[in-house]
Amino acid sequence: DTKKNHKGHEVYIIYFGKQLITYYFYIELTLNTNFLQNHVIYLKHKSYININ
Repeated sequence: DTKKNHKGHEVYIIYFGKQLITYYFYIELTLNTNFLQNHVIYLKHKSYININ
């Protein structure tokens, strides 16, 4: 699984060709009752690692 939870953060590891792309997201709970808008996602960090 490319999705792992880490203390309120979600880490997405995606392999694209020879590039290892890692996304760090911070999820903040809101008071909105709409399910699709109940989580506000902020991009915390994005790194591109060449895996030659």
